[in-house]
Amino acid sequence: MNTQLRALLVEDDRSWQQLLTEILTDHGMAVDVADSLDAAVASMRAASHRLAVVDLSLGREDHRNQDGLRVLDAIRRHDPGCTPLLL
Repeated sequence: MNTQLRALLVEDDRSWQQLLTEILTDHGMAVDVADSLDAAVASMRAASHRLAVVDLSLGREDHRNQDGLRVLDAIRRHDPGCTPLLL
């Protein structure tokens, strides 16, 4: 049985994805990366997560985008044991 903790990283910027993935894996976590609300929901349905690190804005073209708040709502519905951290 695999007891490694899983983290969900929801970030649309590749450089932040790489940096945060490295930090999380250094702390012993398996990391699922999503770059959009839809990808995050798919990851939540595929596996449960202990931690979610979520960027507020998931639209590179629209810095007023606040899909990260919608991801937090989805975490409450689909992965209630997950602790979210909003960036």
